[in-house]
Amino acid sequence: MTKNANDILVDYEGLCGQLTDVLRVLESASQESEPQSNAMLHTAYHALCHLVDFHNEQTVQYRKEITR
Repeated sequence: MTKNANDILVDYEGLCGQLTDVLRVLESASQESEPQSNAMLHTAYHALCHLVDFHNEQTVQYRKEITR
């Protein structure tokens, strides 16, 4: 694996880790917010879940390609 390829994977994995942390904060906040804020937090939470899933899939696919 090239240094550049490894750097990209580290970046993706770091991004996913950071987004997961944000999801945890949003989940905690949604349990203590008012109804309107709850709806907004719920939407943001699911959007971030989708983003994490997408980038995790990208990382897995990229890892497969570079290890062939």
